[in-house]
Amino acid sequence: MGGPVFPLFLSKPPEWFDIKQFGWSVGINKKDIIGCNFAVKRSVFERIGYFDENLGRKYGKLLSGEESEFLQRARYANLRVLFMPEIKVHHIVHPHRLTLYYLMKRVWWQGITEYYYLLSQPKSFHKAILKLSLKKMVSIALSALRILLSPKNRRRGLLTLTLQTGFFYAIFKRRKI
Repeated sequence: MGGPVFPLFLSKPPEWFDIKQFGWSVGINKKDIIGCNFAVKRSVFERIGYFDENLGRKYGKLLSGEESEFLQRARYANLRVLFMPEIKVHHIVHPHRLTLYYLMKRVWWQGITEYYYLLSQPKSFHKAILKLSLKKMVSIALSALRILLSPKNRRRGLLTLTLQTGFFYAIFKRRKI
């Protein structure tokens, strides 16, 4: 079970930072369970195993998604996964996590994470890679237009473009990162 995660900014976010679009990249999530507000019974680990060691932070890389993959396995095992809005935490967001440089690195690795997350799913989900790839191609085109046509949205477009490019990088590399 888990609950929402609200930001505790140590500095004012930049004007261009859209918490609805990129809050997840700094650990903010008000609708889904993420690792900083997450509890699991020991019996669940005994039944479905532990976190996928191919996902999550390691060796200075910003991979993530180990809790998402774990929760998905719990759902496949017909275990109850509860989102409880009354169980709130405030996650500290340090100023360096609000720089364009950090956010570009973070979203790049999120694209790679999305690819590896899909690979960790049952074989029937591998078809989802093609479907998601087509959606991401459209997103790349729209982001490129946003960058070119709207100075106000250039940084957001750049972040979205970087995320999608990370996904395709992982597809083309086809090796463990």
